[in-house]
Amino acid sequence: MASSIPPPEPMKMAGDIHGNWASFRAEFEDYLLATGLSEKEKPSKINILTDSMGKKMAETICVTGHIVFSVQLSSVVILQQSRFHRTVSHTAGAWSLEGGGGRQHAAKFSNCPGKQKGAARVNRLRSLGCVVNREWVGSPRRLPYAQVVSDKKEDRTSPSRVCHPGFVDLIYDSGPAVNHTVKPDQTPPSSSEGNITSGSAGQQTMATGALLFACALLAGVAVAQRVVTVQSGPLVRTEGSHVTILCNVTGYKEGMEQDFEWSMYLPSVADREIRIVSTAQPNYAYALYAQRVNSKEITVERLSGDSAMLHITKVQANDQVIADSLTVVAPAQTLSKVEGDTLQLTCEVSRTTLQHTHLSVGWYLRSPEDAASPPQELVTLSRDFVLRSGGPYRQRMAAGDLRLDKTSATSYRLTIHKLQPVDQGLLYCQAAEWIQDTDGSWFAMTRKQSEKTQLRIQPTDRDFSIQVSTDRRSFTAGEPLELRCTIEAQNVPERFFSVSWVFSSSPVAVVGPSAVPALGPDYVAREAAGHMTVRKESTNVHLLKLQHLRPEDAGKYICRVTEREKTPTGDFIDRSKRSRNVQITVQPLKSNITVSLSSNSTEVIEGDVIHFSCSVYTTTGPLSVVWQWTDKQAAGPGLEVATIDGRHCMAHYGEIRVEKVQADTFSLSLYNALPGDEGQYSCTATEWLQAGTEPELSWEKIGERSATKTVTVKTVESSFMVSASSRTPSVNFGDSFDLLCLVKPRHNPRVPTSVTWRFMPAGSKAGDEGDGEFKDLVTFTREGTLQWGEQLLGLGTRTTVDRSHSNTNFRLSVTRAGRREAGKYQCSAVLWRKNYDNSWSKVANRTSNLLGISVLQPESKLRMLKTNQSQAYLEDSRVRINCSISSQTSQESQHAVFWYVRRPTGSEADELLLRIERSGAFEYGAYADEERLRRRVQAERLSPRLYGLTLNRAENSDSGTYYCLVEEWLSDPDGAWYRLSRESSGFTQVLVRQPEIRLQVEELESNVTVEESASIRLGCSIPSQSSRESRFSVSWYVERSDDEDNEPDDEERECVFSIGHDAVFGNGNCSPREEPGPNSRLQFERTTSDQYSLTIQGARPTDAGRYYCHVEEWLLNPRKAWYRLATNNSGLTIVNVIQQVSTLQSVVCSNDSLFYFVFFYPFPIFGILLIAVLLVRFKSRGHSKSQEGKNVTLPPVLTHLRSACTLALLIKDTPPPPASRTSRIQPTQCQGADLDSTFRPYCLNQLITLKILTLVAACFTLTIVCFCMFVCLFDFLIVYVWVCVCVCVREKVN
Repeated sequence: MASSIPPPEPMKMAGDIHGNWASFRAEFEDYLLATGLSEKEKPSKINILTDSMGKKMAETICVTGHIVFSVQLSSVVILQQSRFHRTVSHTAGAWSLEGGGGRQHAAKFSNCPGKQKGAARVNRLRSLGCVVNREWVGSPRRLPYAQVVSDKKEDRTSPSRVCHPGFVDLIYDSGPAVNHTVKPDQTPPSSSEGNITSGSAGQQTMATGALLFACALLAGVAVAQRVVTVQSGPLVRTEGSHVTILCNVTGYKEGMEQDFEWSMYLPSVADREIRIVSTAQPNYAYALYAQRVNSKEITVERLSGDSAMLHITKVQANDQVIADSLTVVAPAQTLSKVEGDTLQLTCEVSRTTLQHTHLSVGWYLRSPEDAASPPQELVTLSRDFVLRSGGPYRQRMAAGDLRLDKTSATSYRLTIHKLQPVDQGLLYCQAAEWIQDTDGSWFAMTRKQSEKTQLRIQPTDRDFSIQVSTDRRSFTAGEPLELRCTIEAQNVPERFFSVSWVFSSSPVAVVGPSAVPALGPDYVAREAAGHMTVRKESTNVHLLKLQHLRPEDAGKYICRVTEREKTPTGDFIDRSKRSRNVQITVQPLKSNITVSLSSNSTEVIEGDVIHFSCSVYTTTGPLSVVWQWTDKQAAGPGLEVATIDGRHCMAHYGEIRVEKVQADTFSLSLYNALPGDEGQYSCTATEWLQAGTEPELSWEKIGERSATKTVTVKTVESSFMVSASSRTPSVNFGDSFDLLCLVKPRHNPRVPTSVTWRFMPAGSKAGDEGDGEFKDLVTFTREGTLQWGEQLLGLGTRTTVDRSHSNTNFRLSVTRAGRREAGKYQCSAVLWRKNYDNSWSKVANRTSNLLGISVLQPESKLRMLKTNQSQAYLEDSRVRINCSISSQTSQESQHAVFWYVRRPTGSEADELLLRIERSGAFEYGAYADEERLRRRVQAERLSPRLYGLTLNRAENSDSGTYYCLVEEWLSDPDGAWYRLSRESSGFTQVLVRQPEIRLQVEELESNVTVEESASIRLGCSIPSQSSRESRFSVSWYVERSDDEDNEPDDEERECVFSIGHDAVFGNGNCSPREEPGPNSRLQFERTTSDQYSLTIQGARPTDAGRYYCHVEEWLLNPRKAWYRLATNNSGLTIVNVIQQVSTLQSVVCSNDSLFYFVFFYPFPIFGILLIAVLLVRFKSRGHSKSQEGKNVTLPPVLTHLRSACTLALLIKDTPPPPASRTSRIQPTQCQGADLDSTFRPYCLNQLITLKILTLVAACFTLTIVCFCMFVCLFDFLIVYVWVCVCVCVREKVN
């Protein structure tokens, strides 16, 4: 609740500071009371105060240039600037004010801004006189005190003067007020000095709290010793009363006007001041009293300069007063009295206060003509229990005509004898509750008045008048006459009147004051016969009533009234008055009767009753009735059956009965009608009138009427019939059914009937042997006894029969019907007639209709809970399905439960899982065997109407729709069990799913650029997996599609590497082209369970493409078989391979053939050439030895060159041979030493050619040898460098 109440608005620092502070303080204290924060500790309240004041106010809360604030609990004191200096010092967190004689007053300033801490500050303070709610240093006080400081600068060393406000304790304090004078060296008085003391136990129980009113005196200058005196307490007041409290001050310097402040203290918070009103500050009051002060409900009346009176016009409940319990109750009424009558009024006055109070009760009279005039006091019982009366009523009270009696603890009765006209007006009761204050004065706490009674008094008048009234004045003989004589006068009961009735100058009757009539001689017999009545209906009404007027009663009737009055001399005088004549006319009586005859039936059955009713209308006199009979043709005279007159009401003539049902209704009854009773019946009514007087009375016939009725009697045989009926042609097992056999006509003792119930079981036909015939069940004999047959229903214990009193209804009842009671029923009746020789003969035999009774099984009330639901489970968990029966036919029902399952796909028919017979036998279905559920399925009966099915270690194949089929079995009355109904439950969709797929493969795409022959590292990270038991199959694919925007087909994707969930290479979802092995460029690595990497060594340009890894998550199902749960692909890794420039080094090192040719083939070639050179050298040396002594040996090349030149010269000088011979030259012909001249040129030419060729070959060989030598030398120089470079390159490639 506290959180819903907003704090007050921050205090405004501009404008009227005093007014702003008073408004803020009132709102803040109301806020503390409303939120309950007033019970908090002092530091908490200070924190709340500083927060509510606002930042600007909080900065100046301790000491500002003009205002000093002292925070103490919830009260704040404002001290304005004074005309002299005071020292404000700060020590240990508390500010103290010094000055005015050196006395210190604690003014604690906690939670002040930092700028107010430190050195002392000097402020000019002007005293406001008595400042309320300050603490005296060294003396904790429960009551507030204030200090008055002298305003004389030169008198600083003089002692300070202290004024102590007085207190008025309402209700709570029982002790008197004490005037205190505090001297400079004294400690203010404590609460034990008698200022506030506890009252008696009764007062404490009654009191709702102590209300302390404090008068704080404000003085400008005070030098002398002052005393403030407040009216002594306690004051007990009720809610709504007017309270005044006096405050007086003495001992001050004359000429100074005193201001007064009024405050209140509650006993629950004795040190908390609640300001009410001040003569100095208009905004002094707290918000609780501000409105009442502004509305002048609370005011201060200044009696003099040193005396003031506090006025609270209407005390409220929150002012801590007692409840007003005074009640004054008197009923509001209007009374009419006659002068001289007696008046009594009662007033109920009660109170429930526990205070010692007195009551005063009085009766007052207010004139209705002048409402503004003050009420007249009749009589009053004062608070001192002294009875007094008003001026005009003192003599009447002394004479005993005015009384006020206290009849009970709360009842006060006013009695006024001999009412006078001046007593007319509004009477009311007024009560006041008084209490005695401590000063001995009495105070009326409350006054209340009762409802007013209006009293009207009529003056006395001795005259009277007479009036005779009647309904009408024309009558017919035999009608009654009523005459009333009314006396109109005042105070009739206290006057003596006698009334005389006169008819045609002859007295009829005289009624005296005692109301005893005296009859005339002609009316005594008439009054004795009850034909005349004379009586006094009320005090002023007399009645004359004549029954059965006669023609001689016509004439004039007069009422004469005589009053006997006693004179002052004691004599009696009579005054008589007569009424006007009342003319009464009596017409002779004429008969206007009519007769109506009715019968119960115009055609009755033999043995029934013939009943006639004769009604006579418009009768005035007595009647007589004659019943007659004639045959249907009315051929002969009528036969008188019975007669009844006015003196007889009933008559019996054998089996004939006549009766006067009412004054105008007569009946005739003929019992056991016979065929000879049929004919015409007549009713003749005669009206009579009595004439004459006693003893010569005679009867005269004044009218006669008759009516006839014809009745036919039907024999029993003609209307005899039997019918059977049943309200329940079909019943349920265990129910009851009734069969009714109705025999018409009704039973006649002279012609009785015998009734037999017959039965043929269901399922048999009329021609079948044995069961095909009707068998007798029970027979009601004509004597009224029972005779059971051979066929018994329900073993004879569930069959009952009875009949009605009229022997027309015969009932067969069967309880707890079963199959044996189903069949056809028939009722047969035999009519018997008793002969004159007392023998019996059959008159007629009738058979009823057939009644088919079907005994069915009861309607099934089996209801299953049809709620369809879906359940999802993880594999290897427990699946539980309930089958609930919401209602059943009987408490004895037994159930057989069948559990079915419908597969999601596959078989269309629902398959039986298991069944539980009503006997509790358990049997598995084919589905349980097929799916190997015997070990995992469990069925149980949780309650009589709740069955459960449990699947342990659920598999994915267990998914499907499950439901139960319940059969209800009941036992028939014969003890055989039968199935009543079957009902299926709602469907439960069971989904046994694999673990939730949470497989995630990092899908971050990346670009990788490597140089040719470098390594390519492909990573595959699995941040999330579905289960901790998951295993993964990882494959890497590469897409080499030229168009990156198009999704490549499966043919364009190439499997790079694959490893299965069983950690077998190549056992994944694809088969890589490159088989893994020692020479493979692929290197697979699994650093953690979710981190995989593949490295391609020796990157080639053909390795460029978009790589991604394909991950398959595999789990082990409950049957220990691995299945693939989910698949996912990683992000693409785009690989670019930068080709190297074709240099000699790259060409040689990249081509194995060239590498071997350059670095290995030169060695064998060099060896061969070296051998060839050695051989040539060897031959050259041999040829040189054979040519020793000849010319200098030339190299072979030069030698061949020289030979060729010589031969060329020879050929030039030799003529060519003929062509014919040249063509016939054989090569062998040029081999001889001696050549023919003819062939010599030709042979020389061939020799030259041979030499040239040899020379060319030698040059070529020499060139090759030089080249080889150069290559060998060059190879030897750089072979080591090239080998190192190639080895490093090959290692890098690998």
